[in-house]
Order: sequence, then C-alpha cells, then structure tokens
Amino acid sequence: MEVADDCGYTFLQNWLDDSWWSEALGSGLFEIGNHSWDHVHGTLPTTALTMSDTRNDFTVVDNYIDADREIRKASDFVRLKAGSCGLFAYPFGHTNEFLVREYMPERQAEHGCLAAFGAQGHGVRVEDGVWNISRMICGHHWREPEGLLELIGLK
Repeated sequence: MEVADDCGYTFLQNWLDDSWWSEALGSGLFEIGNHSWDHVHGTLPTTALTMSDTRNDFTVVDNYIDADREIRKASDFVRLKAGSCGLFAYPFGHTNEFLVREYMPERQAEHGCLAAFGAQGHGVRVEDGVWNISRMICGHHWREPEGLLELIGLK
C-alpha cells in the first residue's frame, strides 16, 4: 500500500512502518492515531474484511466482525507500539451509520478510541458528534498551500 500511486509517497521506502514512531513521539510534537488496519485498500491482495471483497470503500465496514478487525485490531497494535491510541480517522473519510452510531460509541471500551474523524471538509460542528468530527484532506479539499489557507480563512 505504501508504494501505491494514490498514497502520494512512492519515492519513500518503509514510510508506513513503525520504526520512526518512538522518535516522533519523543519529540512531543506527534501522537500516533488509528486509520484502520488496511484501509480496505485496493492494492492489497487481501484485507481484514470477512463480509466483502470491495476495495477503497470503507463504508462496507458495516458489521461488528469487520469493524473489530479493521478498527480494534489497529488500535491494539498502535497501543502496543506507541503506548496510546485515542483517535481514529475513517479511511477516505468514509463513514456509515453503523460505524458512527453503533460500533464506535457502543464498543468504545473495546476499541479504546475517544473520537473519530470523517472528511466532511468543513470546520468542527457540534451536530457532527464525537464519532464523526469533520476533517479536511489534502488532495481532496485542497491541493496547494494557498488552497488550505483559503479553506481555513487566512487568504
């Protein structure tokens, strides 16, 4: 997945491994969060999903088994390596009612996340709730630094 064209860093090697996490966490500038076990990414020969062969669409994670394999498994791994894992960002910003209204809030004790981020492309709104906080994604909501400045009202 790390060398797939849509990941944007084909010129780097091993950038998705965890070898740099300790140094980054030690700087006090970073936290490591959860972005799912495998994104149900299209370049992978298999994914953690049991109920679907669909790729590049996280909305297919619509049942407890698949959500646990994608979200809890990744949270457990990050906690083991980084010590904590309180935030989750839905791959591709893809959410569904099951994840936002059932799995994330009802299984919080299991996955350990405190909040989750969608990709609505607007500022934070109370009505979005803690399990679908809006985020803005480079390449989707803006492509150049000027676009980000414009989006956040600084240009």
